Amino acid sequence: MKIKTIILDTKYCYPCFPILENEFLYIGLRFTDSNAAINTSTTYIFQKRNIELNQIIWTFDLNINTLLCKPILFKNIVLLSTENGLLAIDKLNGKIIWKLKSKISNSHLSIIENKIYLTNKNSIEVINPETGKREMQKKYRIKWIDSQVVIYKEKLFVSTSNSKIIEINKKNLEILKEFKYPGGWAIGTTPEFYKNQIISNSYASYITSFDIDSGEIIWRIKKNAGSEPKQLKISEFIYAIEILGVYKLTAINLEKGKKVWSKDYHIHELAEFKDGTLLATLKQKNNQFCIGLINAENGDLTSLVNSNDFIFDEKFQYRLWREATIESDKNKIIVCFKPSEVTLIDK
Repeated sequence: MKIKTIILDTKYCYPCFPILENEFLYIGLRFTDSNAAINTSTTYIFQKRNIELNQIIWTFDLNINTLLCKPILFKNIVLLSTENGLLAIDKLNGKIIWKLKSKISNSHLSIIENKIYLTNKNSIEVINPETGKREMQKKYRIKWIDSQVVIYKEKLFVSTSNSKIIEINKKNLEILKEFKYPGGWAIGTTPEFYKNQIISNSYASYITSFDIDSGEIIWRIKKNAGSEPKQLKISEFIYAIEILGVYKLTAINLEKGKKVWSKDYHIHELAEFKDGTLLATLKQKNNQFCIGLINAENGDLTSLVNSNDFIFDEKFQYRLWREATIESDKNKIIVCFKPSEVTLIDK
């Protein structure tokens, strides 16, 4: 396993939402004081870098704005969702192509059939990527939308804060069906699909699979109510993460609806690596975060990459910063888990 550290800046900053495109890395840098809380910001920039030559191609200054969700590359543009609007940036030179001015919160981005789908609090907006003009908008009687918009069998789906996943008509954004979880918990993750199933972890007390046609529950597996949910689907398996209250990673066979294994791991992010191996940013018993390789078949931890000289203090006791994600392509993985740098791993 070949590992390379890329120093992003000499000042203290949090690397945010990395995106890989061949030899290029697109990434946000959120600058703050090293003693401040991890969600604070003094300034925010977004960069394109050549990771093979270790060169900055361009830098776009977001000033006091922050990235609300992972940016998206589409054709010749980079889409950035901020509190004050949606920006389309030219991939070649970092200049603004268009800006849709709007107050945005609880935002997620996706591209479906060459259209931008922006979730903004309790609404979905469909936007033309060439002009930045809204083509359709729909508000829902919920507090907020919990996931990006996804499409399956010509229907749109989103998770919500109101204990349900909703199925939406893509022609008019009207609700077609609701998949209801018990209690009043938010879902918190993007729906996944397997054959006739729609599956999701949630803040509720179960990881649940619904029949996509009838809306009836096929199976559900117990979890800790209130624990923060994350998940990764690979083939016929879903790997469900629980954070806060309990710290677990659970593998579930979607065909059988059965738990395969469960481990008490404190995981921040999880990604597929190679050869039946998962790659995670996880917290060790000494309260230090590291990169870990996990056997997907049995859940055993097979290798660790430590943080070297960086010490994670009390502000990291529960998790890393929210934008500390993992990005991969067929050849490499970029991992955000230490301030001011990223870790590049060849597959």
